[in-house]
Amino acid sequence: MAERFVEPLPDWSDRPDMPPAARWLHDVSRTWRLDDAEWQVAMHIATAELELSALLAAAEDAPASVRGSKGQPVANPLFAEIRAHRKSIADLRKQLDLPSETEESMRMAKLEAALDGGLKRGRPSRFEAQRVHNDMLRAER
Repeated sequence: MAERFVEPLPDWSDRPDMPPAARWLHDVSRTWRLDDAEWQVAMHIATAELELSALLAAAEDAPASVRGSKGQPVANPLFAEIRAHRKSIADLRKQLDLPSETEESMRMAKLEAALDGGLKRGRPSRFEAQRVHNDMLRAER
């Protein structure tokens, strides 16, 4: 995963008119090198996010129940579609397998702890990794 990390490009995601799906795709393209298959997955995620935002907007005014085929009240199928889109997005993100910011900072802290000359060889302890991670967070402030 480390070889896929790139130095971030200029950040334009602070634009208020940028939709969340476009902002996510922009952040991914700034930070990670993706092959063609991963780009296809990322594009599917962005498309599903746009569809989800449209469904959520429609759900704001939608009733919780609608009439079924025999006139009985049934749950509005729009809410099942929203759940399905959220699950689909979660599955696609898992398939893309990009670490979160927390995972990446912990990985970097473990790497720095392992490279620290005073530590024993092998995997750093949880305490050592957390110490380096906390030092990095303090340095960012």
